[in-house]
Amino acid sequence: MAKKLQKSKKGMSPRAKSVLVNSFKGIISNQSCVDNGKEAPWWLAILFLLFSVLIPLIPNHVHMNNAYGSSFLTSGAFGLDTGLAKATVQLRADDKGFDFVEGLLTYEDLSTGTPIPATEDPIYSDTRITANGTQYNFLMYYTDKTGSDLSNFVNLLTEQQFIIDTTNKYDPTTDPEGTIVRYTPNFLVLTPYTLACAIYKANSTTRAGNTYGGLDWSSTPKDQELLSRLTDGIVSSTAAEIATKPAEIAKVYNGWRSIFNETYLNQKNKTKWQTTLIYLGVYAGLMVFLGLMIFLLTRGRNNPFRSLNFWICQKIAYFLGFTPAVLALILGFIFSANIIGQMAFIMLVSLRVMWASMRQLRPVM
Repeated sequence: MAKKLQKSKKGMSPRAKSVLVNSFKGIISNQSCVDNGKEAPWWLAILFLLFSVLIPLIPNHVHMNNAYGSSFLTSGAFGLDTGLAKATVQLRADDKGFDFVEGLLTYEDLSTGTPIPATEDPIYSDTRITANGTQYNFLMYYTDKTGSDLSNFVNLLTEQQFIIDTTNKYDPTTDPEGTIVRYTPNFLVLTPYTLACAIYKANSTTRAGNTYGGLDWSSTPKDQELLSRLTDGIVSSTAAEIATKPAEIAKVYNGWRSIFNETYLNQKNKTKWQTTLIYLGVYAGLMVFLGLMIFLLTRGRNNPFRSLNFWICQKIAYFLGFTPAVLALILGFIFSANIIGQMAFIMLVSLRVMWASMRQLRPVM
């Protein structure tokens, strides 16, 4: 009986072994990236290109994903918590509320189900007693203005000023020297489509925070009247009652924070993906451009690498991009809210390609 021939196992080819070794060494060695550009298969270069342009996107994507509509309140409420709680409870006690009709927020008389017309005057004003008088703490508005009209209305509210310790509007014509101390109260503007809120430091016109633009009601639950949702479990029935109960104020305030977050979700997702795609295009375009730069810089008569074709130069750039991408990932998380984090990959990969062009791909002198 003839002996069964055993198939001999083929080991890794010298070329494959060289490409694998250079792929790891290329993390720190520019020469290994150049060698891989010559030897590595096209699909491996494309894989390195994808890693190079995708890895630096992670910090900015994560940072934007962690943005919330209530982020403007992180430095403090500045009396907004009390104002919102008192307005919510008092409007509910007066049978006023906000219902969703065909997806749009509508201000209603809940006892009759009749819509209440929009106005430029506050639908609720909260005052507080100071050492020398009484002044506004918080103003709530409901308007049907949209677009530029709404922007102008909100801007007007951000600029309106009152004389300190009073509820009297400040008139600059009566104060040519500008010596009267004035303040701007916190305010919330609700519309059928959106909302806007701003908070100010106590007894001043210095803004401490405001909502993002582009908020809408698309992600807000519409199966319950808005103020009923916010007062669920609240015992107080008037503004005066809830003003003495910090726990209930905190509960209503946290409910409003959730609403700020919900109304920002749609805009956040749009901004997050638009920004990510823009940076992806910039990074991919940069890698192709740097490959072109390597090709042009090696065209000199005395350059021994002038035989490298355009595609090999592109592959060299792709392999050179991996380490800057990893470093940009680290810097991106360190400087996530800073331009340094966003530009780190562009600066690092450009420096590495230029360095490789001057050292590993330099002409003979």
